[in-house]
Amino acid sequence: MMNTHTTVRTNFLLGPLVLKVEKEFGRGAKKELRSATATTAEMTGRLNLRVMHGGAATLHSIRVMQPKQVRVESADDHDRTREFVWSRSGHIAHLVSQKLTAATRSMLQPPPGPGTVVA
Repeated sequence: MMNTHTTVRTNFLLGPLVLKVEKEFGRGAKKELRSATATTAEMTGRLNLRVMHGGAATLHSIRVMQPKQVRVESADDHDRTREFVWSRSGHIAHLVSQKLTAATRSMLQPPPGPGTVVA
């Protein structure tokens, strides 16, 4: 509790999530498209909101943690593919955080002040 706002912190659970990754290899006639699907049952995160005493809420931060288990399926079913997706799962968590932040901020914009024209 602050003079102007209250900070609300909560943990959340997200899932199941399915991510499909495609990458092109080669050029011209030898171009080949490889794909893999990564699935995780759940991802955990932490949400911080600031609720102003006037009633408007703003997003302070969203953090999504790296998933504990990721199942990878691909046509070649190669160990390097699984290792690559696991090593990139931290980056995937960061991207999920960014996307959730953008979506949430657009929904939690404070109401326009007096004299503001809404189009």
